[in-house]
Formats: sequence, structure tokens, C-alpha cells
Amino acid sequence: MLRKVLGRALMASAFALGPVAMAAAQDKTVKIGVLTDMSGFFSTFGGRGSVEAAKMAAEEFNGVVAGRKIEILFADHQNKPDIASTITRQWFDLDKVDAVADLPGTATALAALNLARAQNKMVLISGSASSELTGKSCLASSFQWTFDTYSQAHGAVSAVVKQGLKKWFFITADYIFGHDQERMATEELTRLGGEVVGSVRVPLDATDYGSFILKAQASGANVLALATSSGTITAMRQGAEFGLPASGVRIVPMNFLITQAHALGPEITAGSFSVTAFYWGKSPESREWSKRFFQRVGAMPTDIQAGVYSSVRHYLKAIEAAGTTDTLAVAAKMREMPVNDIFATDGRIRSDGRMVQDLLLLEAKPAKDVKEPWDYFVVKAKLPSADVFMPERTECPLVKK
Repeated sequence: MLRKVLGRALMASAFALGPVAMAAAQDKTVKIGVLTDMSGFFSTFGGRGSVEAAKMAAEEFNGVVAGRKIEILFADHQNKPDIASTITRQWFDLDKVDAVADLPGTATALAALNLARAQNKMVLISGSASSELTGKSCLASSFQWTFDTYSQAHGAVSAVVKQGLKKWFFITADYIFGHDQERMATEELTRLGGEVVGSVRVPLDATDYGSFILKAQASGANVLALATSSGTITAMRQGAEFGLPASGVRIVPMNFLITQAHALGPEITAGSFSVTAFYWGKSPESREWSKRFFQRVGAMPTDIQAGVYSSVRHYLKAIEAAGTTDTLAVAAKMREMPVNDIFATDGRIRSDGRMVQDLLLLEAKPAKDVKEPWDYFVVKAKLPSADVFMPERTECPLVKK
């Protein structure tokens, strides 16, 4: 069974070298494994796009850093922690992988993190949002890049309340991730003088949101917040069918990706607000990079995929600056250096491994204002990192008490 799992999951190029030559080559190779969801729900968040993003980062160095060849491997963890653990162990023990990247899903990220802790390896998390990763599970060589539950919830509430929208109704997926988002959003809403006028918990596999939307309409809310993850597309489509935007209720999906907006179309998304770490059309540089990404993937990059690119690029720049692949030396250099690329401007890495940058409040354009494919949003505001990210916590042993 283990062989079958690895046969399906591990998809990577191998050097056609004998054992002796392979051992010699490993000393001159920086290996980065992109461990992602290639076939399930998160495959449109990361998946093949995350692999291509990592390759694009390596290509900026012409495939060589500090005199070592860069090799990108990838595998499908199938959203199963045991498979993530098996692949990561094989990569560290047999393939001599130096760093693991992406890791959508908290359980799979923690599985890789535990092995990295034991073997002093680098972890570059883009696809997992749990704040635990920079809390009690933090690691000197682990970094959380793109987003987390705290920044998404607090960023969305603080930005949307400033638009004068203070009465919120939550539709929340009934599992830990959904509960955390609603709780954190409620805390911020209360602090800012807003009000939760109602909420419902829905199963992860819910397909009919009609009764929940009717409750939101009857509540007097001017915001329908969706902490629904996999149900966001269905909930937004049915919200439009029930006339929410026309009745003055703004929809705020707590996690909303460009691929989801593309699947829905501007007729449905128009007027909705969302918070993101990256939007492909935010600058001339991000547009140029994203169009090259599109040529490889056939879709514009999600914030998670752009985060994979940025984290891998920063890791390689740190190796270049440190002149070594020693894990702790490179990790220290990563914390010293600012993050400036198509993803972040003046980003910085805190002692707990959280990369912080300003986030973006996006407003979805009406269909008449969409002038080119995928250009569905306007940047409504920049949200300072100090206002939206959770402060460093003493649960992380790297944070000074």
C-alpha cells in the first residue's frame, strides 16, 4: 500500500546518475519539494499552479544558487496528514530535500512541520491559514507566508466597517476553520462598534443555502459574511439568485480567490468585498509576472500560488546572501532581509516566522467595468500590516517573553 501511495503521490524529476554520482550531486543541489493538493478541493488554490510558481522563482536564478543546482520536486498529499508525513519523510531521508513549500491544510502542514523539527529542515507555508503555525507550533526554520485566519477575519471586518457596514450575518462552515474565522471576526466587529445580527452553522458538504440566505435577509444585516471555504461559490451564486446585492446586502467571503471569482463571473460577484494578500492586477510588475504565469497554467495566480513564488524566491535569495545552505543560517538571513517582489512590498518576517505585509481590500467590479478577462476587482484600500496581523504570542518559544 505504501508503495502504491508513493507511486501515485510522488511526481518528481530524477537525475540519471549512479549511487556514487548521485551522492556527490546532492551536495551541490538545493532541493525544494512543493507538497500540495494536486487532485482535491485545494488543487485550484495551489496544486499545479504552486509547482509552476516555485519553478518560476528558481528560473530567476537561472536554476543555480550559491554554486548549487536548484531542483523543484512536487507531490500530492491528497489532503491526508499520513500521506503528507510519508512523503515528507521520504523527501528528507532519501531524496535529501532541503525545504518543503506550500502545504495547504493545517493537519498536513503540521505533519510536515513535526518532521522538519526533528531533522532541522526548512518549511515554507503558503496554503495553510492556521495561526497555530506561528503560535505553539512555531519553528526557527518554519515560515508562514500568505494568510491566516486572524488576518483574514480582522482585515475584512476592519476594512468593511469603515465602508459604513456594521450589521453582520454569518454563514459559517461547521468545523474548526469556520468557527475560528467567525469568532475572530466577531471580536473585531464588537471592538469597532458593529453588531452580529445573526449566524448559522452549515455542514461542510452543504449544497443548498437558500434557507440561510433568507434568514440573513430577514435579520436586517447589511453584510453577509461567508466563513464557508468550500461552499463559498454555491453560497454566492444562491445569494445573487435571492437578490442580496440588489437589496443592499454586501457579500463578504472571508477567503476568496481569483479562481473562484472567475468561476462565478462578475454578474454574481459584483459589489462583494474581500481581503487578500495578492491581486494579480495590483501593479505593472504583478501584471507582467501573472501573465507569464497564465501562459504556463491557463489561469491567473491565486494569492497562495503567488505566495509560494515569493517564499521560495526569498529562501533562495537568503541562501545566496548567506553563502550556505545551512538551515538555521539561511533562516536567520530570511528574517534579516525585507521581502520585496511582485507579492509583497517591504514585507518582513517576525521572530515567530510570520511574514507580514500590507493586505488589500478588493471590491468586485460590475460586469460593465470588466475590461479584460480575470480583471474582476478594484483595490479599494490598503490595510497596514500592523492593523491586521495577530501580535506575536508567547506560545511561540522564539518570541521573547
